[in-house]
Amino acid sequence: MALQGQKGSSAGEMRASTVDDHIYHVYGTTETVLTKPSDTSTQRYDTLVLMAETGTWRVKPGDQKAREINSAATNATTDVFTIVSHGYVDGAGPFRLVEDNTLPTGLSDGDVVYINVIDDDTFTLALTSGGDAIDISDVGTSTNTITGMTATVAKPTASDTDGVGSVPLGEGVILTMQAPDKITVKSYTATSVLTYWWV
Repeated sequence: MALQGQKGSSAGEMRASTVDDHIYHVYGTTETVLTKPSDTSTQRYDTLVLMAETGTWRVKPGDQKAREINSAATNATTDVFTIVSHGYVDGAGPFRLVEDNTLPTGLSDGDVVYINVIDDDTFTLALTSGGDAIDISDVGTSTNTITGMTATVAKPTASDTDGVGSVPLGEGVILTMQAPDKITVKSYTATSVLTYWWV
């Protein structure tokens, strides 16, 4: 299939002119937020596929605003976490837990979780989107972090200097994941090309 580019929705982004497929290309070093298509009347777009045509890319899956779980704002009786104006949507994820200090018992460093929103300030954590709240038996200590790391790739190493939750996508590598509402990508060089599509 021959692809002919036309202007996309953000700088450095081109959309392939196809009838049914949402196939896009991103060029250069500009950090670009990819947004899930909104025309879901005929297609659900459950999966996002990223393919690094050239260069190395940084992918920041999920909601990239890191939030801290504070032991003082955690309730081990109700399994509820409080973060004022947390900004999560119900069922959001996958996210990874990072044990900066000590996580509540029932949670472990690197666990992949989803968000069950109670209100603007409170939520519980689940192992699946819309699943039952994870039972915690204590509040842990100090603060720990929830990051937008996808469940399909390894946890970043300490040498990862491109930010919490970002992962490398090298040339010729394809990454498939449950489609997030938004995802951030960035390359190292102006000649890098990333192709992505929603299915």
